[in-house]
Amino acid sequence: MSVYYKHTRSEDIDIPYTFKCEQCGAGSGPLHAHIVGDKAVYNSNFKTIKEERNQKLCAEAHQKLVNKVKEVYQNATEKEIYSPEFKDVCPHCKARQSWSVSGLKKNLFELPLIVFFVGAIITIVAFIAHYQPDFEYITMNAIYGMIGASVLAAAACLVFNIVNLKIRQSKVLNNREQNKPQIDWKNAEQLFREE
Repeated sequence: MSVYYKHTRSEDIDIPYTFKCEQCGAGSGPLHAHIVGDKAVYNSNFKTIKEERNQKLCAEAHQKLVNKVKEVYQNATEKEIYSPEFKDVCPHCKARQSWSVSGLKKNLFELPLIVFFVGAIITIVAFIAHYQPDFEYITMNAIYGMIGASVLAAAACLVFNIVNLKIRQSKVLNNREQNKPQIDWKNAEQLFREE
């Protein structure tokens, strides 16, 4: 049996921003959105990897950060959808801001779909195991139960996300002003120029 080592690299960047509170009118002061690119992964039989492979892994991690920052920038500037990395809690009165709701809407179905697909994979594995002679204790009733549990768990996650969104919307509905965050994209200008 061979052993595999998982080598990962990731890159991140801080994007400065400020906002004027929609509730109390105070300025937030300088804040930073910490954006982390997806991990680049390489599985190897060796505990250490060659420099050439390490450079490829780092280049892949850098490209993933570039893609993520471009997506966050495009969503913020063109669609006014602000990534959850841009925290919206006022440091003075602790009020949430209306501009953060757009990011919640964007991620409404993300967790329920993940929960459903994980449940579906477990159900498929159990279904295959049902027909193996060593796993006769996995009955069709157990498989139906797994399907039902994954659907219920996904539905519960969706309901939780919808309720959370409605609560946030009702809290920010009373805000006197509708302000947007002022984001300073200077840190990311070099990333925008990369292909």
